[in-house]
Amino acid sequence: MSLALHRLGHLVARHRLLVIIGWLVVILALLGASRVAGTAYADNFSVPGTESQVGQTVLEERFGSTAAGASAQLLFRTDSGSIEDAGATAVIEDTLAEIEAIPGVANVSSMDRLQIDENGDAALASVQFEDEKPSDEALDAVYETAIVDEAGVTSTIGGSAYGEGNPRWRTCPRSSASRSRFWFCS
Repeated sequence: MSLALHRLGHLVARHRLLVIIGWLVVILALLGASRVAGTAYADNFSVPGTESQVGQTVLEERFGSTAAGASAQLLFRTDSGSIEDAGATAVIEDTLAEIEAIPGVANVSSMDRLQIDENGDAALASVQFEDEKPSDEALDAVYETAIVDEAGVTSTIGGSAYGEGNPRWRTCPRSSASRSRFWFCS
C-alpha cells in the first residue's frame, strides 16, 4: 500500500499542471451537472402505504388542508372576577366570532374549548389560519380584532403566525406602551 501511495505522490508531483487541470475539469463537470439537475426541491414527499402517510391522509380527510396553517394564541385576562363571568364571556364570544369571520382564518376556539387557568382570571384561545404564511391583511385584521380592553377584559396575541413565520411581526415595537400588547416579546 505504501509503495502505491509513494508512486501516486511521485506522479502528482511530476505532473502538477495536469493534476490541477484535471481537478478543475472535475469541479466544472460537477457544477454543470448541478445546473442541469436544477434547484427546485420537492416538499410533497409521500410513500404510499406507510403509517405516516395513512395518518396524513386521515388528517387531510377530517380537517382539510387547514391543519397545516399557521396558528396564533389569544390570551384573555381579567383584573377582577372570573373570566367566566357574564360580562367577560360576552366580550370573549364577540371577539372570537369577529375573528372567525375574517377571510384567511380557518378555525377559532369556541368558548367551551378555551383553556382557563387555575385562578379563573385568564383564558387561552387558538386561532388557526388557512395558510402556513397568512397574508398581511389577515394578520392585521386578526390582530386589530383580537386586542380588546373592555368590561375588565384585556387580551394579547402571539404564536407562529406572528413570530418566526412572519418577519414583519418578528420584532417588537420600541415604545413601552405598545410593547405590552406583544406577549411574545421579551
